Amino acid sequence: MIPTQSSTDGALTDKNNIREGRIFALTVAGGFLVLALLAMRRGGYRVEAAAFSVSAIGVLAALLIPGRLGPARRAWMKLGEAIGYVTTPILMAIVYYVFLTPIAIVRRLGRRREPAKDSRWHQRPPLPPRERMERQF
Repeated sequence: MIPTQSSTDGALTDKNNIREGRIFALTVAGGFLVLALLAMRRGGYRVEAAAFSVSAIGVLAALLIPGRLGPARRAWMKLGEAIGYVTTPILMAIVYYVFLTPIAIVRRLGRRREPAKDSRWHQRPPLPPRERMERQF
């Protein structure tokens, strides 16, 4: 017998899809609204009009059809993953070579070579001669 989904599970899934679609659409609309406001400040009329249009479409989609935004949300997330796949190694290399490497060089040049007097570092006694080490076991 094939297990069936109860009506309450289906209702929860639909509510989650609607909620996720609404959050996605309003977030994207807010981002494009900020972009439009920045373009308005700089005088970029074409960018401003396009960003305001996308923002308005996002708000309308969030209000009218939030449950049908699943494919758009998945495509948007795939785009974000692709951008992250490219930019993350670049940003990490910049952080490593611009910040961490110079700090490490300065610290190595500035440190003392011998251990401090109050440290628990002890010199090891010299190893026995090689002849005594032939039959260790």
